[in-house]
Amino acid sequence: MTTDNLRKGLIVWKRLLVISVGMYALLLASAVAEAVPRWGFSYSATWLYAWVIFQVLITPVGFVLLLNKRWRQLPLAERLDTAFGYLAVAWGAVFAFGIASKGDDIVLYVVLLVVGCSAIALALSYWWLRRTRSALPNGMRP
Repeated sequence: MTTDNLRKGLIVWKRLLVISVGMYALLLASAVAEAVPRWGFSYSATWLYAWVIFQVLITPVGFVLLLNKRWRQLPLAERLDTAFGYLAVAWGAVFAFGIASKGDDIVLYVVLLVVGCSAIALALSYWWLRRTRSALPNGMRP
């Protein structure tokens, strides 16, 4: 596949990222509505199914854009923001799950631990990749 085709595909993935952010906003809003009892929203298995489907569809896209051999033909600078956008949305969905599972103490603590550690790892890796990319001469890729 040529790099022009990959660039066109990346534009599609960027548009789908915008839709994913909207879906994440809905998941987060429903989790917050469930956390406030007077709003009358009840936690249901349907929310959990939607969350699992969302995670299964969103998380791999970020890793594929970063690590797939075909996508590595494009410079990291072109695909870094989109890939980390998908990973950040997936992280936010885990955060929404933590809000929605407020009643189960052990689940909440595990989710908060996973969310905290993954947020730190995500931020540090993004910072490191940005720093590495800016330190390289023009035209080179890490």
